[in-house]
Amino acid sequence: MMSKIFKSFAVIIFLCTTCNLYSIDVDPSRIEINLPAGSEHKLNLKLANRTPDISIISVKAGEYRFLLSENSIAPENKKLADTINSCESWISAQLTNLVINPASEKDCFVTIKVPENAKGEYAACIIFDQASPVEKSEAESENEANNEGNMSFDLNLIYRRSIPVYVFIEGTTKIQGEISKVNLEEIPLKDTFYSDTNTIKINTSLKNTGSRHIRLKGNAVILDNQGNILKTLSTGKTLPIFPGFSEIIPIFWSGYPKKSAQYTAVITLDLGDDIIVQKEVNFAITEKGGLVQ
Repeated sequence: MMSKIFKSFAVIIFLCTTCNLYSIDVDPSRIEINLPAGSEHKLNLKLANRTPDISIISVKAGEYRFLLSENSIAPENKKLADTINSCESWISAQLTNLVINPASEKDCFVTIKVPENAKGEYAACIIFDQASPVEKSEAESENEANNEGNMSFDLNLIYRRSIPVYVFIEGTTKIQGEISKVNLEEIPLKDTFYSDTNTIKINTSLKNTGSRHIRLKGNAVILDNQGNILKTLSTGKTLPIFPGFSEIIPIFWSGYPKKSAQYTAVITLDLGDDIIVQKEVNFAITEKGGLVQ
């Protein structure tokens, strides 16, 4: 009698932190921590199972996964992996078959051990894998039993989520940036989200001249020629901007008056730790609604 040959395959599905296919919530969803060189720090992550089924989780450290926006500009002649040092080897998080019962939580302890000679910013990620075997139907199982000489396959789906870890070595990093340019452009109606609204796009270019990443937020205040505030426009919050990188931050002024007038846009960006940068730009709108900078 011929024996069966079994093959087992795993398919890894990478998920965002809000994906509903993944049944485990991780808190916090991002780690940013200041640590002294030569120190050791223990983190407590809360894993919550929000499903009616038992979840089995494996946890490990991994390489940092860059997430850049379409407006990110990397330093010339430099690879992404060279822009930030890895702390993957510092992280002890080798846990397998961590069982979390339905509608319950479990603590997951992770240790970060910083070398004595560390300085600057380092990054890695913590990976959470949730295995989900694909169940075979009764007909599939019966068909396999009737074909003993054939090869049989078992398929496991692994739902993977990762959270970023950023370690700043105390006394060796600095938040700093500069607005290098502000450019305005008129957006044609056909290219806007508003079919009947005229829009000006304010592109603010900021370069990270510091030694750690920043996540900036801010606004643009539109003033008339008398200094009166007409509109305050928010930038939202950016993805990480790493040292040496530049980011073009778009701000949209929709529904501006189509009449001849002089304006000033005051752009204010908060880089974090109370570090603020500002720039002003003057522009005009013509009688026909055209933009002049």
